Amino acid sequence: MKFLTLLTIFAALASLPVVAATKEADKGHLELTSPAWIGTTQLKPGDYQVDWSGNGPAVQVRFLQHHDLVAQVPARVIELKKPASRDAVVLKRGEHGKALAIDEIDFQNNSQALKMGGAGL
Repeated sequence: MKFLTLLTIFAALASLPVVAATKEADKGHLELTSPAWIGTTQLKPGDYQVDWSGNGPAVQVRFLQHHDLVAQVPARVIELKKPASRDAVVLKRGEHGKALAIDEIDFQNNSQALKMGGAGL
């Protein structure tokens, strides 16, 4: 009985590094040439680091500039028909009148993209 308990504990502990490795955030780069809204934050033109984490298609996306968090929003990871040929930002008319909002972010050579908004899109 003790042997079985120890074996179970060892197996559980051995699997922890694998679980931790799958929780790391994915990362990308984004360059805006004009202002764009993301959630309730208007991003100024410039370079941003983008990282996301979460289970399944629902993720939380963080926008960082110079290592400072400037915005965080929910998004979905979507599959593209083929890998993106370049980094790209898809903009749409936002809730803020005529201002543009970030709708999707594609990453070069990646067949997955980020679609802004929650899982109910």
